[in-house]
Amino acid sequence: PMRANEELTGTTPAMKRPKVRSRVVTLPHSDEDAATIYSAMVEAARSAGAFWSPKLARGTSSDSAVLGIVATEQIEEGELLCLVPASLHISVPSCKQALPQVFSALKNLDFNDEERREELGHVSCLALLMGRAMQRRCTEGGCEGSNTSEGWPLTTPVLWELCVRGLLLLDLQDHPYCQAANDPDAFSENFSSSGEIQHIKDLVGYVLHVHKTVCEKIDVQVFGGAQFTLGCFMKAWLCLLTREFG
Repeated sequence: PMRANEELTGTTPAMKRPKVRSRVVTLPHSDEDAATIYSAMVEAARSAGAFWSPKLARGTSSDSAVLGIVATEQIEEGELLCLVPASLHISVPSCKQALPQVFSALKNLDFNDEERREELGHVSCLALLMGRAMQRRCTEGGCEGSNTSEGWPLTTPVLWELCVRGLLLLDLQDHPYCQAANDPDAFSENFSSSGEIQHIKDLVGYVLHVHKTVCEKIDVQVFGGAQFTLGCFMKAWLCLLTREFG
């Protein structure tokens, strides 16, 4: 969602993002049961005022092995299948309302285009939700780890929590963008036939740069402290990039 040619500044004059250099980026991943999370999401959505047709289910069709949402019964023309209130979307407006401190903190960074600041806030909110979900799993599992920041709100829509847990099931560690971050030279060699190599490197360089800048210029406790990792930030960015169109 963030453009590669954007400039990002802090309290110093505008500076161009550096070229991507080798940086080990480990994306968060969990192994919960996907079917259980899906059922919980449907229940949470309905409880919060959304409509989800009982004719819809998680599965595959006879025409494709790709997992998705399928109809289990005949659908009539014009029949309503899904209606989710805007307040339940993990969107920029909803994130601004639920996590205003994130967007307020980003006012300390100057952008040539205000839209870029909102995109950074959007990605940061999703990264924080991912970090909190991983921290909760760690705590429940009895491992040691940093506690969530005292300034971090403890209440967000239950549906958001479940959506994030679903996203954490995705294994994106071998995504080309991660490859470009972890080993730029090997990435260039493996994708030598592609005309998008430099574009991808620019995008990855921007992501690494903007996360570093946020951590240096803003009190990370506003962003959940130790939970605001580069891995969570990169995965949040990838999830939004591949799920937002238009």
